[in-house]
Amino acid sequence: GAAQIKADLISGTTALAAEPADTDEFLVSDAGVLKRIDYSLIKGSGKILQIASTGDVGGLSQASTNSTTYADISGVDLVLTPTASSSKFVLFLSYNIDTGGNGHGLGARLTYNHSGISQTEVDDRYGNSNSEVTADRINTWQAQNYYLAPSTTNEITFRIQINANTNSETGYFNRGTARIIAMEYA
Repeated sequence: GAAQIKADLISGTTALAAEPADTDEFLVSDAGVLKRIDYSLIKGSGKILQIASTGDVGGLSQASTNSTTYADISGVDLVLTPTASSSKFVLFLSYNIDTGGNGHGLGARLTYNHSGISQTEVDDRYGNSNSEVTADRINTWQAQNYYLAPSTTNEITFRIQINANTNSETGYFNRGTARIIAMEYA
């Protein structure tokens, strides 16, 4: 009881002004046995740390290509610095692809620091549910979601790249609006 506890038993009796460090310890009673536990084991996870987006309105980043080599699209890069190396990202990507009526297709991919993490190919020979198909042409809206655990606190860049499925046949990217949204969570 109070008579057995010395007044100076607990030092620093003021409230915490910030979130505890992962190695800070708490005392808990486990079935009557007093134990200590690190904050890292009891803190909540899934907390949103930041949301960042980029993109353009009205087709400012329109591009076309007839090369089978992936090329960067300017104007829709998303550059950010993760809050913690343990952070996870959910990425939302949307854009428009138009095959231009040439009987072939166009590929697009999302990259993370210049490495491809996704790829979508649209080919005139095949339709999909988001497509406007006329003659040998597909104009399609693409929306994709991705999960990424980069394990770094260094600045990272998300970028869209395109290529033609068949050399010398031109396809068009973003005759609409392209956008990348990244949500970082603990």
